[in-house]
Amino acid sequence: MNKKMKHVLLALCVCIFGLMMTGCGSAINTTVKLTSATKATCTIEQGYDDEMLDGLASMSEMTKKELINELKGSGAKYSKKKIDGVTYHMFSMTVKNKKLSDIEDLLSSAGYTNVCLTKNFFYATLDPSTAGSNLTIAKLADAAQLQKNDLTDSLSFYMNVKVSFKNKVKTTNGKLSNKSKTVSWTIRDASKKKNFYASTSKVTKTAKTTAVKNNKSYKAGKKITVSNSKSLVKMKLDGKVVKKNTVVKKKGTHTLTIWSKNGKVQNVTFTIK
Repeated sequence: MNKKMKHVLLALCVCIFGLMMTGCGSAINTTVKLTSATKATCTIEQGYDDEMLDGLASMSEMTKKELINELKGSGAKYSKKKIDGVTYHMFSMTVKNKKLSDIEDLLSSAGYTNVCLTKNFFYATLDPSTAGSNLTIAKLADAAQLQKNDLTDSLSFYMNVKVSFKNKVKTTNGKLSNKSKTVSWTIRDASKKKNFYASTSKVTKTAKTTAVKNNKSYKAGKKITVSNSKSLVKMKLDGKVVKKNTVVKKKGTHTLTIWSKNGKVQNVTFTIK
């Protein structure tokens, strides 16, 4: 991952970290635009109210001015914006024409789970109860301790996620615009788990497996079969893309994730003896 991508990752981590703080406010705008079958441009705009920025600066062992300069030094554009009556210090930056897998990695490292992005499909989960455990910038804070406090109730929060495809979206839980090629989601409650999904396909059947089940053990050589495979978007084993009918030989615990075109996701953890 190049230097600029790492800076964007830092900014995203700071954003999701904001979900775990109390009495403060954060605003996050993430825009993904598919530029080809394999690449996308991603713009991230994040904002913090005065109290949030003070808290982040303190935990980063910086002054507020130093933190602002750190983010500006990463190539971020700085401004102030009022959203829902709250004034935020806003930082925005863009990475252009990056591999879809790079965008997936950014979102995953920032605290999203179940992230999947293809030319025809998007899925991600934001779960405030677990987001902190995925942060990779350790110096920001002890996220695990913040999770124990469960203090998101008084948080002033605004999030908007927008994804634009080349083709019309036919299945989504978001709001359509731009001739049904753009989907957006707006969240104002930071305490609840949220799934985002959009697909240019309209199917009713769910791609899934019954070959392995949660917390079960199997002999080496277990084949991962998938039913309703025409609905399959992507399948990952231990974070790596694999094809249906993959044979698992390596001993140990494995995690399988299957994304279906109808917006369903299956997660299975199993063991090979």
